[in-house]
Amino acid sequence: MCACARYCAFVCVRRCPSQNCNNCVFFEARKRKDLYLWLSRAPNGPSAKFHVQNIHTMAEVKLTGNCLKGSRPLLLFDATFDTTPAYQLLKELFTQVFGAPKGHPKVKPFVDHVLSFFVADHRVWFRNYQVRTTSTCCHSRQQQASTDV
Repeated sequence: MCACARYCAFVCVRRCPSQNCNNCVFFEARKRKDLYLWLSRAPNGPSAKFHVQNIHTMAEVKLTGNCLKGSRPLLLFDATFDTTPAYQLLKELFTQVFGAPKGHPKVKPFVDHVLSFFVADHRVWFRNYQVRTTSTCCHSRQQQASTDV
């Protein structure tokens, strides 16, 4: 294990208990060129390191809206996550890190965004979609649409 990996593990293990949380999402930038994403369950859980290759900033994307505070994400996984034990472990880690605990008092009972995870070419693709509810003026029927955020 290199010094950077030990430092990232140290940060995740030390900061989570002091902040009363079990999950850690840590971005590591090396030489202003490479970006890595660490996901971990503290203090004993599994951790995963991802090399971030494609990212869109807020300046590039026209954001149509933000997620409401306390809303739950709907997690959507590709069928590939059920094929091998490594992908099954990643699916469980994503579920625990990005999912909302069932029955948590600060979580609202509605869903306004979808987090999707897909595997293509042995890479994990992550997309965030906003769920919008639109109503027509003539009809009382509501329609739902998703927008890439």
